[in-house]
Amino acid sequence: MGCNEAGLARFYEVESEPSRLAERCRYLAQNSRCILSHRPQMPTPLTFESIAELRRQYPQLRDDYFDYLSAVGWGETEAGPNIYSGPIDPEEIYGPRDEHVGIFLLGDDFQGYCFGYNTETECYGEISDDGRWEPWGNDRGIRHYVVEPNENAK
Repeated sequence: MGCNEAGLARFYEVESEPSRLAERCRYLAQNSRCILSHRPQMPTPLTFESIAELRRQYPQLRDDYFDYLSAVGWGETEAGPNIYSGPIDPEEIYGPRDEHVGIFLLGDDFQGYCFGYNTETECYGEISDDGRWEPWGNDRGIRHYVVEPNENAK
């Protein structure tokens, strides 16, 4: 099966729109071989204007998150995890759950766990594939997630 170039372009357009994650996942499931062979270099730093807009929309998120998006960017990291181009509501992936109030998803590990930030407890952590929030200590920042993905919850 050959690559659908129009669909491939749409995949990367959707990738930069966190609200369209479900569409991206469907396309990925159907076209993973094509996507992986045409993947652009990642991560991709966000522009100053994009960072300013995210800070305006999500003032409760930590500075290290915005600094990371500005300096390193979004996309698959060298250690493996994926950082989204902006926060998304856990409801888009896990459905409505009371225990996810105040949490924003910031990335995933391509294996069912999502990296997030809890604005109520002011800590990073992960949501497991079954939807359980697993907080980290307050000393753990975004770089811990992208540099030491196997040590996340320890």
